[in-house]
Amino acid sequence: MYPQEFFSEQWQVYQKILDYDYMGHQGIYQSLSIILESSFKAPITFLEIGCGDARFTTKALSNLDISSYHGIDISPVALELAGKNLKSLGCPTVLVEADFNPLAEQLTRDQYNSFDCILIAFALHHLTYAQKDHFIGEVFNFLHPQGKFILIDIVRRDNEDRQDFLRRYFNDMKRDWVEFTSDDYLIVESHVSSSDFPETKEDLIAMGYKNNFKKVEYLYQDESKTMATLSFSRNI
Repeated sequence: MYPQEFFSEQWQVYQKILDYDYMGHQGIYQSLSIILESSFKAPITFLEIGCGDARFTTKALSNLDISSYHGIDISPVALELAGKNLKSLGCPTVLVEADFNPLAEQLTRDQYNSFDCILIAFALHHLTYAQKDHFIGEVFNFLHPQGKFILIDIVRRDNEDRQDFLRRYFNDMKRDWVEFTSDDYLIVESHVSSSDFPETKEDLIAMGYKNNFKKVEYLYQDESKTMATLSFSRNI
């Protein structure tokens, strides 16, 4: 099951993951809130790539001055929910139903050229290594000079190949995702097996420096070392 099918046709399964916090969204987005509040004081323009229903992002942005929010996602179901969730921010909001890759093509068509902050969460791992590298270079070009790119994603452990990652991930899922039905497990396993290609955090950091970011920080990782948050800054 490829990303577009999973997030459009099986959104209710992903909602269950969010509802039971199986991927640690609560801790990740609490950390994100702290990162953003310490990084930005003036009103900011915000782009979220693969925004989903934006419910966790809305909470993370609740104490910031957001001058505009732009979201891109492939799921019309998720975007309908995002429109409702984002109303609490009280800022102009643009939601676009589209695949985020290639990013430059999408943003140029919509006549957006730069943002103070760009966030992508749990989406970059769907791309190949070369596509990830190209995407991070595209993000650099759409950030203001003092802008910040935040990447939240699943990662492989050091010296762990994809098959080892999948084996560990599925074992943890079957042990911990106790509210899932057998059909839920099969849907997620199909999606992850066909569409998830996580890198190590060291590889992602290296991509950042290769694509001209001056500072890349590793900010958060969960206890299982499966989810990580990294910050990429155009300037030190």
